[in-house]
Amino acid sequence: MTLGRLRKLLLVITLLAVFFLSLRSLKVDQLAYAVQSLGPLLLAGLALLLFATRLFQALLLRLSLRKSGSPPLSLGQCLDLVASKGLFLQVAGGGAVVAQGWIARDRLGIRVGDFANAAFWRIHAQLASLLMLAPLPFLAWHGGSWQAITGWLFVAGLIMLMLATAWLVRDWPRWRQFLLRRLPAVSPQLDALPGQMVTPGVVGWLGYLLLSFLIVALRFARLCLIAAVVAPEIPALLLAKAFVLAEVTVILPLTPGGLGVRELALAAGGGLQNAFDTLLLIALLDLALVLLFNLAHGAIAQARLFGSTRD
Repeated sequence: MTLGRLRKLLLVITLLAVFFLSLRSLKVDQLAYAVQSLGPLLLAGLALLLFATRLFQALLLRLSLRKSGSPPLSLGQCLDLVASKGLFLQVAGGGAVVAQGWIARDRLGIRVGDFANAAFWRIHAQLASLLMLAPLPFLAWHGGSWQAITGWLFVAGLIMLMLATAWLVRDWPRWRQFLLRRLPAVSPQLDALPGQMVTPGVVGWLGYLLLSFLIVALRFARLCLIAAVVAPEIPALLLAKAFVLAEVTVILPLTPGGLGVRELALAAGGGLQNAFDTLLLIALLDLALVLLFNLAHGAIAQARLFGSTRD
């Protein structure tokens, strides 16, 4: 095991240990009461929000692949690919995108270069949408100068993202050769990347951004719905701040499925307002629902993808 992998493993173990230790602050009766509060009607609403989120994720995947020059896929095929990523997130973390790309190539005939190009612009739009929305709750909260500083840090992050993207797109052929030289072990996979990066254009990127906004909004609506039943005293602005911190771990997961990190980030967002335990409880309920949905939808997707032959 290399030193880099050992450090990553230690980081994952540390984060998971901190997460499970934080669970000790929750009382069993709190968790039991919260679960009982989720009636059939609320569960149906949450399931509908989860499916709507997945639908917009599939539309984003379909649009990004088409803009990258890939053969067109049906909405059902894109739903299966998104569900596959959700399933592999539980065990592979950030490697779920690689697994998704392998399935797209092996079962649906998508070229590696097209998939990698589309994945880059999807992640770019998701990160940009988050950085655009993130400053709002911090700048609107009159709780001290650190709130404004945090908000402006997100603004600075957005500017840096745009500048870095422009640099990467402009000098992509040179970056590609650099990666091929420095990473010979994976050069066959890297060699499949296009010589010139295919950009979606302004209209295409705005489409990515709109879909990313809708996905973020649906995730926040899911948390708000749980909080409205379990902890109606939590201010919406506080929940928005905590949600922003947690969403960063969704785009860049440090552990499989972001397990523990997202929940800790969400709870930490309410720590200064003495709402750590309450937000941790909300995060755990959301985690349980997402896990069940990912397992169920992912199993159905695998049956559809591997139960039929590729045309």
